[in-house]
Amino acid sequence: MDNKTCFKSLAYCCALSKPCKSRDNEIERKEITKKDYVKLKKMFDENLKKLAKKNEKKK
Repeated sequence: MDNKTCFKSLAYCCALSKPCKSRDNEIERKEITKKDYVKLKKMFDENLKKLAKKNEKKK
């Protein structure tokens, strides 16, 4: 089964506070708890911010 989420990645899916059948189906398919989903989203956010800062310093 193909990943049916936005942009084909849970990293770009919305928060759990918003309803999303595609995200919820993918979380279930991957056997990720909603608690772990939130943790992973936070980690992605932190890493993305670090990368943006690093790239900004290169300019």
